[in-house]
Amino acid sequence: MVLVLFVVHLVATAAQAASLGADLPDLTDAFTTLRAKAAASAEGRVRATHTQEELDDIVQVERDASGRLTLRSDCRDLPALLGALADWKTSFGEAPGAAPDISRAGAFCSAPIDSIAPALVVRLHGTRTRHSGPNCWNTALLSARVVLSQRASEAEEIRFWTHSPLCRELSPQETRLPGDIISVSGPGDSPEMHAFVYITDKLAFAKNGFDVQWPYELQSLERQYQIAALGDEIAPAACRRAVGRPADCNVWANHYRCAPYAEYVSRAQTPEKDVFLKADLELTSIERRLSSIVTSGGWSVETRFEMESGLRPLEEFVRGRTAAHPGDALWSSLLFRIGSFRTQFDVLDDELKKTKVLAHLGGI
Repeated sequence: MVLVLFVVHLVATAAQAASLGADLPDLTDAFTTLRAKAAASAEGRVRATHTQEELDDIVQVERDASGRLTLRSDCRDLPALLGALADWKTSFGEAPGAAPDISRAGAFCSAPIDSIAPALVVRLHGTRTRHSGPNCWNTALLSARVVLSQRASEAEEIRFWTHSPLCRELSPQETRLPGDIISVSGPGDSPEMHAFVYITDKLAFAKNGFDVQWPYELQSLERQYQIAALGDEIAPAACRRAVGRPADCNVWANHYRCAPYAEYVSRAQTPEKDVFLKADLELTSIERRLSSIVTSGGWSVETRFEMESGLRPLEEFVRGRTAAHPGDALWSSLLFRIGSFRTQFDVLDDELKKTKVLAHLGGI
């Protein structure tokens, strides 16, 4: 996991409203009209006070005291950003609200996005978990509805899912859609480095590390490339839209589009499916409890023993069924989930030990 901070430069002084000209589109129109007008009016406008690179980097999402999320960007980009969030919300089976009212301050515009962004993203943006563990891979898979809960996800788990029947790799010629997973890899036998969710060419959703210090964030797509050492000043464009494992890239990004786990399970022809569904239900019960602890607290030696006692016999059973059905994606997926659960157990154990040491030393 690459945990290098890239601080997006925010320009303090907005351009004069008059410098935009009278042709700025009416940003309160419906989303389709917004996109069309924005595209038509993007040509030939001059920004005297900002370079184009500075404007391109300004994508900011903030939560106010009432809990409302507001997206701020260059006025030219905001219509496409709002439309993409609405499209992503629709892919969740959620109905987006009406096009929000737009506020404008010089070259920059802002709009509330609570009613047009997916409920998961609205809930998570800016939040931190009580314990470490949930990481970039889990966030990408959770946002794609491939995994069900906030917890640690190992590199092996995202590698398994992105190469499973649930997901397919996109070619560089395919149009990226909101919700696609971008997985960044580098040299080595376990090359996975980072993952995030594509929304537009300006916007991504990610959690930039497993530690509690890293919140879930809607953030600049370019920031994600910079974190992953794929900034446009150092990485060839082909490495940012790679297929497979390219020989001429030190670091590269693969794009995946995944079906939700529940949707795939409902149509999959899995052997012993009734047995699988029961095992999946038991594992999901453990996962939900684990996620609740990660987000809200409650880990203890006793809890660890109790959860391990429930997980161990289920793991032994799943290993037997997986051996009986080699190559079946759903049976195999249970083992990768269990592996990530154990990683989360270890992270919680480490935090518990540190807490006890600090308490003994008078640190807390």
